[in-house]
Amino acid sequence: MLNLFTPQVPLGRCHPNFVAYLQRPQSQRDVLLGWSNGFVDRDGKFVVEFQTTFNSGFWELYVFACLKQMGFDVDFSVRTPDFVVCRNGEPLFCIEATTASNAAHATEEWDRDWLAAPRSGIRDIVNEATVRFANAVKAKHEKYLDTYARIPEIGKLPFVLAVSAFDQPFFFFEGFHPALRVLYGIDTLDVSADGFVPKPMLSITKRPTGAIVPLGCFREPRMPEISAVMFSNVATASKVTAVSADDPALEVQFWVRTMEGDGSTQSRNAVPKSDYHEELLDGLHFFHNPKAHYHFPPERFRFNGVAQWGFDSTRGIPLRIGSPRILLMRTSAGVVTKQRPRLTRDSARPDGTASYNGPVT
Repeated sequence: MLNLFTPQVPLGRCHPNFVAYLQRPQSQRDVLLGWSNGFVDRDGKFVVEFQTTFNSGFWELYVFACLKQMGFDVDFSVRTPDFVVCRNGEPLFCIEATTASNAAHATEEWDRDWLAAPRSGIRDIVNEATVRFANAVKAKHEKYLDTYARIPEIGKLPFVLAVSAFDQPFFFFEGFHPALRVLYGIDTLDVSADGFVPKPMLSITKRPTGAIVPLGCFREPRMPEISAVMFSNVATASKVTAVSADDPALEVQFWVRTMEGDGSTQSRNAVPKSDYHEELLDGLHFFHNPKAHYHFPPERFRFNGVAQWGFDSTRGIPLRIGSPRILLMRTSAGVVTKQRPRLTRDSARPDGTASYNGPVT
């Protein structure tokens, strides 16, 4: 188990999200420590990077925890990509984890002003997220061609790209819409009693500079080397809060949106933690590439809470298999009921006992 929370660098150099975990209940730190159980720090830099950059390490630990939950093993003797996934010693597929991050000079995801939360719906958020998601996929596809494809034991395995979004302050409102745009060229979905309603397919979007960003990269054979994309927009601090043990000093409420088997959506607001249940895999999506060189058997990821997607080119709609109910969006807020000494990034030495009061996201 990695020693994640003993600071390796001065707090002033630590990522704000890491500092926040030093202030949250021990039960939440225990969740991340559990995720790291069995994880091998192959280059000896993971803990420092986790403390200074946080989001990419957080996502990598979550992916690893999901693989364990699904009964897979990881061969850490292979240095790259991030995970060579095995069962009974047999390599099955490999995963490279990445995050869609904010644009240069844009507001960091953690720098969140709740009084300035978007009032005009999510379209502006989704538009920005689409560009950031497309950038992340394109960069890792290029890395695969330049690096991974040249490794004989990797080039013959299905390649899964695991992407999470930390691209803007209110990224958790994006849902899966940017992924559907980038991978299948499908705009924000309507639903009916029969499920998804076909809409005009998207081929491009534009950056603020006017540069063209191609969409629908799985609709055409543009990235056949990527077998599937693994995605979650709810693998956030609120996931940790939801699956952690109750803390008597912290009252938490959740705001949740789910999708039913017929494609309709339901929302639940201000649900107290005592009435809310969420599993590790809830909100995990796999988008299969119908044009892939190596198709990924859906049976390998058929677990409760996991949604898998393909694409019906005739009707122009996604094909969904998996759980009858999937978690689309979720956020939470906590109120401290018992005050403890507060910790800041400017503190000389953290003791892990300070309190947290406010949105968790």
